[in-house]
Amino acid sequence: MIVNSIPSGVLGVARYVDPQTPIASWVVQLGVRQMPADAEALATGRCRIALVRTHNMGEDAPVESWLHANMKFEREAQLRDREGRETSSAIVYFVKAERDDRCSSHAASFHGRASNDPGTPSRPATHTGG
Repeated sequence: MIVNSIPSGVLGVARYVDPQTPIASWVVQLGVRQMPADAEALATGRCRIALVRTHNMGEDAPVESWLHANMKFEREAQLRDREGRETSSAIVYFVKAERDDRCSSHAASFHGRASNDPGTPSRPATHTGG
């Protein structure tokens, strides 16, 4: 998962992602990531990449353009707020353009999900004293 956001947006997403999910931040405003080297490094060995766009401050995500050019676009899921209204945030799913045996088995398990399931886990339970 690549999160294109401001730093606090990256933290907000990371807070609710399964701890076993690899996550990378892409904060355009910091100017730390280099194209195309960092995009290639993040995609190497990955069958599928989910790009989360949130709080992008009106900046285009160069990594998204690279993913569109070098991987196969699968789908985009617009995120909604608690009242069900669409937000400016989205998850864009990409898959490896050339499938291998390892990627084929991953794809089979992923495609078993409902088409409206963005794969986002629910909030963790609130702990009370004790």
